Amino acid sequence: MATALISSGTGFIIGDIDLRMMPNGQAVLNMPLAFSQSYKDEQSGDWKKTNEIVVRAALFGPLAEWAADNVQTKTEVFVSGVVYEREWTDGEGAKRKSVEMKIHSFGPAPRKGSNGSGGKSGRKSSGGAASPWDSEDSGGI
Repeated sequence: MATALISSGTGFIIGDIDLRMMPNGQAVLNMPLAFSQSYKDEQSGDWKKTNEIVVRAALFGPLAEWAADNVQTKTEVFVSGVVYEREWTDGEGAKRKSVEMKIHSFGPAPRKGSNGSGGKSGRKSSGGAASPWDSEDSGGI
């Protein structure tokens, strides 16, 4: 039996974002997210990455549509959701496993050096619903 856990953190979109509509009309967005820890090597002064993992992430509904309009590949994002392992069988009958994440909250990661005042990110919306980050009360999605 697969174990699921609630997790949140800052990840990096490392591949194409794929927005589709399900038969019931609900939007679903899939994308690969990479997470890692890093430390500064005291001898070389270089930053080193450890504990890297890539997950297949999915967003649903209005959150998926907002993300499709406001983020792109190579964007650093803050996410919170359920991480789990999924088993499946490939076209040749071999058993496979993948680590996946169903995202419940999602947004651009705070920029390093920002003062946290809640100002706008400088991105222009391509229309549709206003971003929750554009209001004074940005209590999340």
